[in-house]
Amino acid sequence: VIISISSGLFYVFFFLFSHKVDAIMASLSTAFMPVSTVVIAWLALGETINTLEFLGMGLVIGSIVAYTFSN
Repeated sequence: VIISISSGLFYVFFFLFSHKVDAIMASLSTAFMPVSTVVIAWLALGETINTLEFLGMGLVIGSIVAYTFSN
Protein backbone atom coordinates (compact mmCIF):
# COMPACT_ATOMS: atom_id res chain seq x y z
CA VAL A 1 0.00 0.00 0.00
CA ILE A 2 2.79 2.43 0.92
CA ILE A 3 4.63 1.80 -2.33
CA SER A 4 1.42 2.22 -4.34
CA ILE A 5 0.86 5.59 -2.71
CA SER A 6 4.42 6.71 -3.48
CA SER A 7 4.05 5.64 -7.12
CA GLY A 8 0.72 7.40 -7.41
CA LEU A 9 2.07 10.61 -5.88
CA PHE A 10 5.05 10.49 -8.21
CA TYR A 11 2.81 10.45 -11.26
CA VAL A 12 0.64 13.25 -9.88
CA PHE A 13 3.71 15.45 -9.37
CA PHE A 14 5.13 14.38 -12.74
CA PHE A 15 2.03 15.48 -14.62
CA LEU A 16 1.74 18.69 -12.61
CA PHE A 17 5.33 19.83 -13.14
CA SER A 18 6.62 18.11 -16.31
CA HIS A 19 5.55 21.04 -18.47
CA LYS A 20 7.96 23.30 -16.53
CA VAL A 21 11.10 21.41 -17.63
CA ASP A 22 12.44 20.20 -20.97
CA ALA A 23 11.68 16.73 -22.30
CA ILE A 24 15.03 15.23 -21.31
CA MET A 25 14.70 16.32 -17.68
CA ALA A 26 11.12 15.07 -17.57
CA SER A 27 12.19 11.66 -18.85
CA LEU A 28 15.15 11.53 -16.47
CA SER A 29 12.85 12.26 -13.55
CA THR A 30 10.87 9.10 -14.31
CA ALA A 31 14.06 7.14 -13.61
CA PHE A 32 13.90 8.41 -10.02
CA MET A 33 10.69 6.53 -9.21
CA PRO A 34 12.36 3.11 -8.77
CA VAL A 35 15.00 4.73 -6.56
CA SER A 36 12.37 6.25 -4.30
CA THR A 37 10.47 2.96 -4.22
CA VAL A 38 13.57 1.08 -3.04
CA VAL A 39 14.27 3.69 -0.37
CA ILE A 40 10.67 3.61 0.88
CA ALA A 41 10.75 -0.20 0.97
CA TRP A 42 13.97 -0.03 2.95
CA LEU A 43 12.57 2.50 5.44
CA ALA A 44 9.03 1.21 5.78
CA LEU A 45 9.39 -2.53 5.24
CA GLY A 46 12.92 -3.22 6.42
CA GLU A 47 14.08 -4.48 3.03
CA THR A 48 17.81 -4.84 2.53
CA ILE A 49 19.69 -2.96 -0.16
CA ASN A 50 22.79 -4.62 -1.60
CA THR A 51 25.86 -3.03 -3.14
CA LEU A 52 24.68 -3.32 -6.74
CA GLU A 53 21.39 -1.64 -5.87
CA PHE A 54 23.27 1.23 -4.21
CA LEU A 55 25.45 1.49 -7.30
CA GLY A 56 22.41 1.57 -9.58
CA MET A 57 20.69 4.21 -7.47
CA GLY A 58 23.87 6.27 -7.52
CA LEU A 59 24.05 6.07 -11.31
CA VAL A 60 20.43 7.20 -11.66
CA ILE A 61 20.86 10.10 -9.25
CA GLY A 62 24.22 10.97 -10.79
CA SER A 63 22.76 11.13 -14.29
CA ILE A 64 19.99 13.47 -13.13
CA VAL A 65 22.47 15.71 -11.29
CA ALA A 66 24.90 15.71 -14.24
CA TYR A 67 22.18 16.76 -16.66
CA THR A 68 20.90 19.42 -14.28
CA PHE A 69 24.31 21.05 -13.97
CA SER A 70 25.09 20.75 -17.68
CA ASN A 71 22.39 23.30 -18.51
